[in-house]
Amino acid sequence: MPVCGGKNGSLNYLSAKAQRQITEPFSHLDIELSRDPAPDQQMISAELQAKITAAVESLPPRCKMIFKLVREDGLRYKDVAEILNLTVNTVDAQMVIAVKRISEKVQAHFSAFPQKHVKK
Repeated sequence: MPVCGGKNGSLNYLSAKAQRQITEPFSHLDIELSRDPAPDQQMISAELQAKITAAVESLPPRCKMIFKLVREDGLRYKDVAEILNLTVNTVDAQMVIAVKRISEKVQAHFSAFPQKHVKK
C-alpha cells in the first residue's frame, strides 16, 4: 500500500487500522495440524490459536501496532517506520520484542514446545 497524504494521510490510515482491529477478529494465523484433524488435534489447534491471539493482544500498544502492521497487513519495515515516524531499526527492535514475547507466552502454555534458555 503506497503511503501518501503526509501526516493527515498517515493519521487517517492509522485511524482506519485501529477501527478494523476493534471490529475484525485477529484471524491471519491459520494453524492446521493435519488435513483431517482428530477432535483432540482440533482442540489443541484452537487452544494454540487462542494463546497466540492473547499473546499478541497483551503486547504494549506500539509494539502490537507494529507487529500487526507487518504481520497482518504485510507492510515492509520501511513503510511502517514512515507511517509511525520511527526509524527502521526501531521497527526491527519492536518486532524482535513482539516475536520473543509471543513465543514465551505460547511456550509457557504448551510443554510440547521445548524451552530455550538464553543468557541475558
